[in-house]
Amino acid sequence: MAGRAFHSIKAHTTQLTARETSVIQQVAHGLSNEEVGKALGVQPGTVTRHLSSIGDKLLARSRPVKVHAAIVTGALQPPEPLVLPWEITEEERRAWQAVATRARPRQIARFLGLSELEASLRIQALMARAAARNTGHLVWLGHAYQVLDVTHTVMPPDE
Repeated sequence: MAGRAFHSIKAHTTQLTARETSVIQQVAHGLSNEEVGKALGVQPGTVTRHLSSIGDKLLARSRPVKVHAAIVTGALQPPEPLVLPWEITEEERRAWQAVATRARPRQIARFLGLSELEASLRIQALMARAAARNTGHLVWLGHAYQVLDVTHTVMPPDE
């Protein structure tokens, strides 16, 4: 709903465990559950449970929103700043913000004023341009390129 304010995830955060922090760091670098499990010496199902706990603590459903919420709350150190290798368009900036702050494809499409298919294609194009492995990695890169920052707040999951 357009009239509803963003919620503050800082007010609802419970501190992540060291293992949860390790998991979300790996997700931010674009690793799948299987790859995170191999890197941390645990089963993919254990990674899934950690991601579920992270989502509960940060009030975030999708992987990219979890990455953004972890950075916003300070649970995950932001990446070192990088120089964006191209001049970003306003459409690309809004797509990056949508992925970082909205959990569902319908929410992203509505934010961008596009159909879900058009929004998906725009995000895929942005991922290709940014050389992101997936949307979680795209959010990490968005913070590195300073397209995203802690002022971009997460929409409630039921929006």
